[in-house]
Amino acid sequence: MRTTAALCAVIVLLTVTSDAAFGVSYTGSVSYTPPWPADLTDGVYVGPETLRWANYNIDLSWVVSDTGASPSHPWHYSYTFTIGGTQGALSHLTIETSDNFTEADIINLTGASIDSIALQKVGPGNFGMPSDMYGIKFDPLDDDTFVMTWSFDSSRTPVWGDFYAKDGGQADEKDYAYNQGSTADDPTDPPADGSITFHILRPDTVVPEPLTLVLVPLGVIAAMVRMKWRQHRVAFPP
Repeated sequence: MRTTAALCAVIVLLTVTSDAAFGVSYTGSVSYTPPWPADLTDGVYVGPETLRWANYNIDLSWVVSDTGASPSHPWHYSYTFTIGGTQGALSHLTIETSDNFTEADIINLTGASIDSIALQKVGPGNFGMPSDMYGIKFDPLDDDTFVMTWSFDSSRTPVWGDFYAKDGGQADEKDYAYNQGSTADDPTDPPADGSITFHILRPDTVVPEPLTLVLVPLGVIAAMVRMKWRQHRVAFPP
């Protein structure tokens, strides 16, 4: 009976551990609501005042979960960027990453294409971006995109960071948007629902695969069961 109870405990603990390893999901968003300029309640800064996006609702939302299709890339990231108007279609959007992020850290991309994973620098191609930012530069799949939803799996766990977006615009001036927290340090708080100081969840640090997270505590439990079984046999020999 004691052995049966111990085995039942292993099964229960395995179920709990599996749920903890595979049951994580975070949602959040940052947005801008006219009129310009953005105020303290807006999570997104939009500029310049004279162009289109300043008159539209602008929103970036995300869902991050540990439901990636591959054990090597267990984190699934899904984003939606919305321009609430009919002018100023999206040119590109950059999600911040750590500077050792490479193409090997991202698989199963849908809804967008990758222009580059590199240091994205302030300049005509990134009009209005507050500072240089290392990250993934995503392009929409067509030239007339006002709502872009894209997703991918990554080997990197979610941390807080920044984004930047711009439209195709005019030669000398373009609509742009970025999260209001871009000019501040990224929070070190653990991932959670919502947004912390107007930052977004984005991929960063490499962690053990989810299967490892299950097997390590399971190995400890199994060792404890074996020890208890040996003690039982010594106390009550057959």
